[in-house]
Amino acid sequence: MLNDAANLYNVDILKGKWVRLREPLAICVDPVGEITVPADYISDLASIPRSLWVLLPPWDVHCKAAVIHDWLYDSQPCTRKDADLVFLNMMEGAGAGYVKRHTIYRAVRLGAGWAWNHRSKDYKGERTL
Repeated sequence: MLNDAANLYNVDILKGKWVRLREPLAICVDPVGEITVPADYISDLASIPRSLWVLLPPWDVHCKAAVIHDWLYDSQPCTRKDADLVFLNMMEGAGAGYVKRHTIYRAVRLGAGWAWNHRSKDYKGERTL
């Protein structure tokens, strides 16, 4: 199943849950506009605790949205609120149900402030595992 997902999303799986993009990922989405995530970018997808993977698996319709969201948090070309809205909008566009996408969105809004603040100080163009 992971290999199928990796091929679908054009990523390499690293250490079970981390992924590395094989090629750039470009999209245009409200409210930010055009976003390009470079090849070789590493993402942990949605930072969902393993105990909740039965309900919210990391390899779900929100996978691409999670990579974009991680990139926006790392590179910070927009506000945190806009980055989170991009995540919500992309999950909706990918077909995530209302309850699922709003549960993930609210969790991000409540718990990801630390990640935003931490990455803004430390990001130097790459992620390491």
